Amino acid sequence: MTDEEAEVVQRIIGFRFANRSLLAQAFTHPSAVEREPDRVQRSCQRLEFLGDAILGMIVADALFREHPAEDEGALTRLKSHFVSEASLAAATRRLDLGKFLALSRGERQTGGAERPSNLSSLFEALVAAIYLDAGLDAAREFVDKHLLRCPPLADSAGELDAKSALQEFTQAKMATLPEYRVLAQEGPPHAPLFTVEVVLEGKTLATGQGRSKKEAEQNAARQALDLLREGEAEGDR
Repeated sequence: MTDEEAEVVQRIIGFRFANRSLLAQAFTHPSAVEREPDRVQRSCQRLEFLGDAILGMIVADALFREHPAEDEGALTRLKSHFVSEASLAAATRRLDLGKFLALSRGERQTGGAERPSNLSSLFEALVAAIYLDAGLDAAREFVDKHLLRCPPLADSAGELDAKSALQEFTQAKMATLPEYRVLAQEGPPHAPLFTVEVVLEGKTLATGQGRSKKEAEQNAARQALDLLREGEAEGDR
C-alpha cells in the first residue's frame, strides 16, 4: 500500500493509524505474499482471526445494551445478521475498500477485489488492526459507524441471511437447530474451496460450497431452506 493509498483509506474509515504497518497488513491478501518467508506476519489472516473475536464481542455488547426486551434467541439472530459474511462484505463494499486490497495477479483477475469472502475478511482484519493500534474503544467506534448503524439483513442480492432464516424455520417448525460440518477443503491456501453440509437431527439436508467456511455454510443453508419450504408447501396441498 502506497502512502497516498493509505491516506485515502484512513480518510474513508475515519481513523488514523499510529502504526501504519497494521493498516498495510490488514489490506494484504495471503495470495500477495504466498512466496514470502514472512508471509504469516505480513498477510491479513492473523488479524482476521483476532478481528472475528473482537467484532463478535462488540456486536453482542451493543445488541445486549440496545435491546433490553429481547431474549437470547432474538439477540443471537440479530448478531448473526450483523457478523455474517454478506453483511461484512456489504459494509466493506459501501466504503469502496476492495480496490485497495493487495492481491496476486491471479486473484485480482478472477475477481478477488470484489469476492465477498475477501471483503468480509478485510473488515475483520481492519477491526483487529484498529484495536491493536488504539484499543477497544476505537475499534468499537469503527464498528458502530460502519456496521451497526447500517442495514445488516441483506446481502448484495437482497436476500436474507440464509443461516439465520434456516435456524428460525427449524426452531419454529421442529424445535431443533441445524449443525454445519466441513466435508472438504480443496485448493491453495490463498484460494481455498470449502464444502460444507448442513445436518438436522442426524440427517444431511444439503451441501454447499464457497471460498470461505462462512460462504459455504450460507450456500448449504440456502439449499436446505429451499428443500424444507418445498416440503412444507407439498404437505399443505
